[in-house]
Amino acid sequence: MRERISGELDVRALTSMDELKDMRPEWDALAESQKSFFPFFCFDWFRVWLEHFQDRNELLVLMFYRNDRLVAIAPFLCGTERFRGVSRTRKVSLIGNVHSPVRNFIVRDGSAEIQRRAIRQALAFLDQRWKAWDVLELEHLPEEAGILPVLEEAVGDLGYRSRTYTCYADWYADGIDCSGEEYLARLPKKIRYELQRRKRRLAEKGEMRFEIGTDLSAFDRHMDLYHRVRARSWKSPEADRAFLVEARRMAAGKGWLRCGFLFLDDEPIAAQIRIVAKGIVYCMEALHDKAFNKFGPGHILRSEMIRHFIDVEGVTEIDQGRGDDSYKRYWSPLGRVRERKGMTVFNRSWRGRMLGVLMTEMLPAMEKHPRLMSMKERVGRRLRAL
Repeated sequence: MRERISGELDVRALTSMDELKDMRPEWDALAESQKSFFPFFCFDWFRVWLEHFQDRNELLVLMFYRNDRLVAIAPFLCGTERFRGVSRTRKVSLIGNVHSPVRNFIVRDGSAEIQRRAIRQALAFLDQRWKAWDVLELEHLPEEAGILPVLEEAVGDLGYRSRTYTCYADWYADGIDCSGEEYLARLPKKIRYELQRRKRRLAEKGEMRFEIGTDLSAFDRHMDLYHRVRARSWKSPEADRAFLVEARRMAAGKGWLRCGFLFLDDEPIAAQIRIVAKGIVYCMEALHDKAFNKFGPGHILRSEMIRHFIDVEGVTEIDQGRGDDSYKRYWSPLGRVRERKGMTVFNRSWRGRMLGVLMTEMLPAMEKHPRLMSMKERVGRRLRAL
């Protein structure tokens, strides 16, 4: 059922997976209009995510229509949790977690006008129709989408208290119009020299071979190779392995997954997982056998994969993924850093008001005065008891 909520778009609220599954064709047609992060906005990404992480949370997916055409989606999840470890709170958030590179409204063709209207009507819906919440937590918002100023204006007009913050940053290279060799030639001189030196040293240990897998029929073999390398790396076993394997299988089925390996005498010593769609490479996982640390097998594999993506697949953009680690900076000689923003909106419920005052006034003031930190701890203990 659709109803008009104080704006020019019709909104339909979906609260069950059965309703959501009926929307797959329309959802994917809308996702297809996205230039960036398209794989992480498609219906199946959300389906797989919800199957593993929804738990007892309630769905609240707002579908926005103009003249019976779907033009925007606000994919929300509602649940109760201990907010910031302080107080049990009724929270609304965009669907996603650490495995989601960004979270956002899905807007047809990235239209700024539709984004503005959808955001205002989503907030109006929460204000007028779905009032049982204390906190609206919007994390991992892409700064380049221009969503934060729109949110701040809409939240201010409704009179809500809010706070904004930076979640993380990532390095991103776009407008790549050179060969893979030319791209790598722009790396810092010291890095280029070290890369060549390590390749020569590793070649003395045995025969090096690279493999980049794109075939769904080889998926199980690729995952076996990946987890063999992970078991010998510095990383712990994947906490959400079931989700990650299913999400990767889904991506492989759609032709997006790339699994890269560096072999030494037929034994994998480095592995990297990438997703490629619409000329953009998304760096997902990278690891190597720690016994080969001094040879830099991860850097050697990364250079070969970059050369492949540019020369063979014609990509023009490389997203280095979550975090502005220094090594990502020098692997992005044509790039720039982008921030992922967050906003917390506090409702007018008594708990929402209390948390709003605490998070926007009391705690910032206490952090400026070390002597007040003990008071902060006492306040936290009292709130956790509520």
